[in-house]
Amino acid sequence: MLFTIPGISRESIFFYPTNVISQVILYYVNVSMVAISDTAIMIVIMYFEGQLCAITELLGELEDEIVVKDNTSNILRTVYKEHKEVLDIFQELIKSVWHTYFHKLVAGLLYICLTIFTVQSIKETFFLAIITVQGVLILMYILCYFGQIVRNTSEAMAEALYLSKWYEMQVMDQKNLLILMMKFRHPLELETFGFGTISIYTFVQIFKAGVSYTTIIYTLFY
Repeated sequence: MLFTIPGISRESIFFYPTNVISQVILYYVNVSMVAISDTAIMIVIMYFEGQLCAITELLGELEDEIVVKDNTSNILRTVYKEHKEVLDIFQELIKSVWHTYFHKLVAGLLYICLTIFTVQSIKETFFLAIITVQGVLILMYILCYFGQIVRNTSEAMAEALYLSKWYEMQVMDQKNLLILMMKFRHPLELETFGFGTISIYTFVQIFKAGVSYTTIIYTLFY
């Protein structure tokens, strides 16, 4: 909002109308780009949640003794194939969005630090600071929440495999089940540079770090 179009003198009658209009347009364009990028990431993550939930439901069939005796091999083969496909696509997703998460989380951390520091210095801005910090926290919570969703659904898939009636299976199916359990041992997780795994725990750590850094900065300057 502080950007001004170069080449227009402040004494010109077109300076304020032109810059006010351009600043408003630029602001809403930037906000729209942020919203669209977040929405796209959330849609992709929900796709992975749906795929993992489908695999979990399929594994739930192995709790039926009749299904275990007649169709275990086909179910395990399908689960392996679908999980491998999801895993390959998920790795590409991490390569595509890790920098987006990094920029957003760093920006959110800086917003929290600067806003809290301003509140401690200028008490008149307290109400505006609350609104700003609340908006930033909501944004970071949504981003971290969707990372937590992927982890939870991945862990539910491993739990469904563990709860199957493996003792009713043939020896070959038990071996295949063991291989799948080793593959599911590490849940799918969104990661980004500097913050590690994206989850609700990450959100709490960022907020705690923001408050701590602000306290240190305030101590140094005052």
